[in-house]
Amino acid sequence: MPYPGADRIRFSVTAPGGNFQGCLHYPNDPNSDSFVGPVTLHSAVWGGEC
Repeated sequence: MPYPGADRIRFSVTAPGGNFQGCLHYPNDPNSDSFVGPVTLHSAVWGGEC
């Protein structure tokens, strides 16, 4: 079933420096995050506004 307005990805990761949560806009988000080193992705959920 389509989800109108679903253009966000909520994520939770562990990276060097701690645990991080965020919300990215799809397709391109000027507030995107970058991590250096190993990263563990705990969740990524597609949905509406964050």
